[in-house]
Amino acid sequence: MTNADVEKAEQEGQLVFYCHENEPGTAGIMEGFRKDFPKINTSYVRAQTGALYTKILSERSAGRFDVDVIQLSDSRRLSISRRRAATNTTCRRRLRLTRRTI
Repeated sequence: MTNADVEKAEQEGQLVFYCHENEPGTAGIMEGFRKDFPKINTSYVRAQTGALYTKILSERSAGRFDVDVIQLSDSRRLSISRRRAATNTTCRRRLRLTRRTI
C-alpha cells in the first residue's frame, strides 16, 4: 500500500463493510481500521451470508456499488466490477491485515 492509495481512500472518506461476523468481532475489526485510518469513516451491515448475497446482487443490478469490503461465510463467488478499484483495494488490504491481528 502506498501513500497515494491511502490519500485516495481518505478523499473518499468512507469504508462500507458487509459481514457475517458477530458483533464483538465486527466492532474489533472496525476499531482497528479506524485506529490506523482515522480520516476514513466506517460503517457496516451484519447479516447472514444469504441475506448479504441477496443485498449485494440487488445493489449491483440497480447499478449501485455501496459496499467496499465483503466477508461471506461460504464459497459463493460474486462477480462485481469496481468503479473505485484503487480505494477499495486499499481499504480491503488494510481490513484484511487488521482482521488477522485481532
